[in-house]
Amino acid sequence: MSSLQDELLPFEVDYDSDEEPPVAINFQELRRRAGLAVSRTCTDIRLLTKGRYHEIFLLSFDNSDDPTSHNTPLGNGADSVKEWNCIARVSRQPECIKKLISEMETMEYVRLHTSIPVPEVYSYDFDVRNSVSAQFMLMERKPGLHLYRIWDKLSLEHKKVAISEIARVQAELSKLKFEEIGTLTSDGRIGPLIYCMGDELKGLKTTSGGPFKSTLDYLLHFLNLRHDGTKDFEDVGLILKSHLANLDNSPHVNSPFRLIHADLDGQNILFTGGLPSSDSTDSVPPPRLSAVLDWEWAYTGPVHYLYKFPMCIRDCDDNVAAYSDNAILRPHFVRALRQFFPKESPGRTEVNASIKDDYMLNYYHFIFFTFAGAFDSETVKNFARLYVDNVHDGTKEGYYDRFDYSSDGDVPSDSDGL
Repeated sequence: MSSLQDELLPFEVDYDSDEEPPVAINFQELRRRAGLAVSRTCTDIRLLTKGRYHEIFLLSFDNSDDPTSHNTPLGNGADSVKEWNCIARVSRQPECIKKLISEMETMEYVRLHTSIPVPEVYSYDFDVRNSVSAQFMLMERKPGLHLYRIWDKLSLEHKKVAISEIARVQAELSKLKFEEIGTLTSDGRIGPLIYCMGDELKGLKTTSGGPFKSTLDYLLHFLNLRHDGTKDFEDVGLILKSHLANLDNSPHVNSPFRLIHADLDGQNILFTGGLPSSDSTDSVPPPRLSAVLDWEWAYTGPVHYLYKFPMCIRDCDDNVAAYSDNAILRPHFVRALRQFFPKESPGRTEVNASIKDDYMLNYYHFIFFTFAGAFDSETVKNFARLYVDNVHDGTKEGYYDRFDYSSDGDVPSDSDGL
């Protein structure tokens, strides 16, 4: 290892993967290449956070030649204006290059076609044999804190503001329309859907399928990957086909398809404001969305899977204390979504249809797509059997964190306010 790595200081390392060894990269070369990419001199590299698949580094640069830079300074005081910084995301293990390119293209497409704050990518190298010794992406550092870090400290009114910002993100993504289900390539074109398959014991792998012309083809693709010819899987397919046939004229499951962020959760959303500063007695400014991160696995799909309650307002049996606030915030989220679309408009119709609980579509998606890479074959078969039994006897669960909950109860009438 280089001497620079030994000098790295832990900085905001606050979740996930303490067991993982540090990524083995050439820090001197990362410093050199980053400096060339942004035309500045890299003065420091610090570990910002780490996960199972990536390590995130904060790179600081000499900013004395560019005093007009608007990048958020690393430090405080008079010397802070002399520093400029950005982010380097480094892959722990070799990743599928097509997946990485699609992620980068998606970020750029969203950044150019919406007002959603997405980091700009300055440079990248996805060749695992590069001089840094790992795939990396160099990108803009956005200000703010992850929503999961501030959520419990926000007032109820400020939680409403944050939830409205997430609703705005979903509404803006709904304006990006596509004729096929897949992942973005260059210039907004749609290529095959890239996804993760396998299980934790036997190993995960990145694979692809499609692109798909219909929601039925898309959903059946994942059933067929697991299908072993037994009746349980046959019955799942019959249920799905019958249900989609009944929804044949419903726009929320048909084209045009929309861009869906695969993990629009608290760890991937940054906010400024919302919390009092330690040295101020002024009123607390409301939270404002400053960045949406982590666009890997983003895909184009039915708008039904775009409009979903954020995880932070879904009830969880492990956090009963949040139930009362969540019961207020979920209807607020629905109203916030509706306000982006006039009454009687197709967009409003899509919101109303998508936000309601649809067990046949939602639980199927959970089993065969969302967690396609987490379950072994026997577990998937058990889930398939449970799915069929629940459809046949009507004992449908709400969602997997609280089984006595149904989202329909949190969807206010469209005549109730907005």
